[in-house]
Amino acid sequence: MDNTFETPQGRLLPTLVAFVFVLGLLYTLYLAFTQYNLKGAIEDLGVQKEKLTGQIEVLKDQQVAEIFVAQELKNKLEVLAVRWSTVVTQFNQLTPVGVFLSSYGISSEGSIQVSGVGDDFDSVASMIAAFNDSEDFGDAFVPSVTQGTTSDGQSVATFSLTTHTVAQ
Repeated sequence: MDNTFETPQGRLLPTLVAFVFVLGLLYTLYLAFTQYNLKGAIEDLGVQKEKLTGQIEVLKDQQVAEIFVAQELKNKLEVLAVRWSTVVTQFNQLTPVGVFLSSYGISSEGSIQVSGVGDDFDSVASMIAAFNDSEDFGDAFVPSVTQGTTSDGQSVATFSLTTHTVAQ
């Protein structure tokens, strides 16, 4: 048996080393490329953040301006608002002694409707004159006055009066 065993001269190990080296080189390139892309994305996010911060500042400035406009409108409305407690007090002060008011109807626009009973036509006429002469009310109008008697036999005049408040 003279067969001598010879080791094969293969290139498996150098090929394997070269393959691992190329694979490592490719992975390193992949990581470098990914890091470069991430840095670019971070820079883009920084630019977007600066833009959004600027837009927020602009919106804050606009909101402040809108708040001032809203406050000014609120102040104007408060000046023009009718103080109904004052209106009712003035109504009672203008009502003559012989007239008794039974109901008030008030609208948000300042229109007022009142129903009442007077001793006679003269007391109702004096109430109309008082409202027409007043600086607080305007255009007093009584569409009808009805003369009647109570169960006691007393003569009364029932009426409804329409007027409006003058801006105070």
